[in-house]
Amino acid sequence: MKKQPVLFIGHGSPMNVLADNEWTQKVLAFGKTISRPDGIVMISAHWLTKGVKIHSSPQPKTIHDFGGFPKALYEVQYQAPSNHEIVQKILEVLPEASITQDWGYDHGTWGVLKFLRPQADVPVIPISINANSTAEDFYQLGQQLKVLKDQNILIIGSGNIVHNLREIDFNETAENFPWAVNFDEKVKELTLNGDLQSLINLSKKENAIFVKAH
Repeated sequence: MKKQPVLFIGHGSPMNVLADNEWTQKVLAFGKTISRPDGIVMISAHWLTKGVKIHSSPQPKTIHDFGGFPKALYEVQYQAPSNHEIVQKILEVLPEASITQDWGYDHGTWGVLKFLRPQADVPVIPISINANSTAEDFYQLGQQLKVLKDQNILIIGSGNIVHNLREIDFNETAENFPWAVNFDEKVKELTLNGDLQSLINLSKKENAIFVKAH
């Protein structure tokens, strides 16, 4: 059986979906290098719940969870199906999770998959983020889910390494903030080194650099 990677893709602004830019081109090109999975497990930063939930409706709806954007963005649809067998596989490794037909594909999901898998021909199963989780809990979640990649299921996390909307500069030609670059580079360094404990420690809420970045 084919083995799939585990991906984290920062989705950025919803406007990426209407754009032809460096981000869209790279995600589109990267998607072509991945063998076709039997399913996609999608963990979007936009679906926060009490406890972990697995979405199970046969045809998840496209959710436009934002406001103040052009009409064309609200017309975007991503119509990938769900799959009962994959839902059950996820439940086997996450027995503490509950099944729900609430939610669907939010823009943290379709904003990425529109380019990574534009054919929308692979079942996508969203998993929510437990709003009460600690960094250690997220690590444990990864340990539970990782067996799925050996069953030809692609696991994707979607959000942003830096997300401070209070200080964002919406000018497209704006320079990157040094503190944002520093945090992003630190996360990259620790990830490449496989230093999971330092990553967990970095995300402590008393850590000033983490608080600034989020």
